[in-house]
Amino acid sequence: MENEINKSLEQTKIDWSVFDVGTKDYFKPETDKEYMICLESIAQTTIQLQEIDEDGNKLLKKIPALKMILSEVNRKPAKVSWDVTSKKLIAKIREFDEKGLLFTMRFFLKRTGQKMQTEYQLYPLEKR
Repeated sequence: MENEINKSLEQTKIDWSVFDVGTKDYFKPETDKEYMICLESIAQTTIQLQEIDEDGNKLLKKIPALKMILSEVNRKPAKVSWDVTSKKLIAKIREFDEKGLLFTMRFFLKRTGQKMQTEYQLYPLEKR
């Protein structure tokens, strides 16, 4: 009986894509919290920000951003999206991409500050 169960399990093909969680979740790093992240993909995009001018009028402003999909956060599988607009962070990401490290390393990430004073630490920790 056990052989029959094992044999039927071997013959069953599972469509794992049915269980794919997609990228519905959004990653927003909290201030002064440390993360270990792995990147799955990256793309150039634009996002809209709402600003208020001197007269109090609301304006929509489009700014360039990187849309990154993280495959791991703190050593746990994840499929979360993160839109990066920080010019300094984008420059750092570009540096890692040019060195071929973006998709082969786990990275340390820490966010400090608020609003216009936000800064990020990002550096490679270890190979995946």
